[in-house]
Amino acid sequence: MDSAGFDVGDSRRFVHLLVANGQAMSYWCGFEKTAIGSINMTSNVAVMWRWAGADLSELAGTPAREMRNILADAIHNMLIEPDKYRALNPKNGWGDYASCLVYLLALAVMAGEVDPEDTFRANH
Repeated sequence: MDSAGFDVGDSRRFVHLLVANGQAMSYWCGFEKTAIGSINMTSNVAVMWRWAGADLSELAGTPAREMRNILADAIHNMLIEPDKYRALNPKNGWGDYASCLVYLLALAVMAGEVDPEDTFRANH
């Protein structure tokens, strides 16, 4: 894993969901065929991306060409109503509005860099 959090060594390019005590701890998301890898975010902010319109676990298998617009819309929603999403910051301090927004931005950049038919990988 590099300093930016990209899992560059994942040759299978699939999403890995970490589990502890039967509870999802984080999401690894990326694209099936990309050499970019996958990136990780705590599940504590999943409610934010869902409210913004990008339920990542439901979007598994979606082509990158569609993910670009879905992620752009979710990012837009979060940017125009930041206080709505900041109110969802986890009380335990794991993740927040800013980290969720950066995560969606990183996924959007990935979606723009991969083959348009490459499929989004997420698992929950």
